[in-house]
Amino acid sequence: MPFVEISTIRPNDNAEPLQIRVIRKWIPYGNRQELCYLFVDNHGDAIEAIADLHHQSHFESHITLHSCYTIPEYLLDTARSSMNVVPHTTCIRLGLRTSFSQFDDDAIPYHYFNFVNYDRLRPRIDNHLLLTDYIGRMERVSPILNRAGNNLLIINLQDQRTK
Repeated sequence: MPFVEISTIRPNDNAEPLQIRVIRKWIPYGNRQELCYLFVDNHGDAIEAIADLHHQSHFESHITLHSCYTIPEYLLDTARSSMNVVPHTTCIRLGLRTSFSQFDDDAIPYHYFNFVNYDRLRPRIDNHLLLTDYIGRMERVSPILNRAGNNLLIINLQDQRTK
């Protein structure tokens, strides 16, 4: 059976069997009622998978972090317009009819990072489309501020290359 590569998936494509490792799980901050997962394939490409938070117990009973799964049925949608964890234009929507067949495969990575150099951070300062992984040193973290009803945390970063 052929498996689709994450890098080739586009919004509204028909689902083709996918083999992935689940490397992260979180519930986003704010009012979204979502349970999110980060999937990575054997090529090291990653995509966000989103389920309804009301079905958390269902998905937690079927998905174990760091395990590999074949997923034959799912929906493909456009990634959200802000706070994405990967630069993919597509996200996977998981439903109650999505099935997960576990298998073992050490060739699928256990981690995913999308690092940027310090000189590429400035253009991302007010760009909330993509969250950024960064290697460096935190110089200072402000107390939590409330601006226009939103909590804000200011973090001063130092480029590790200058030390």
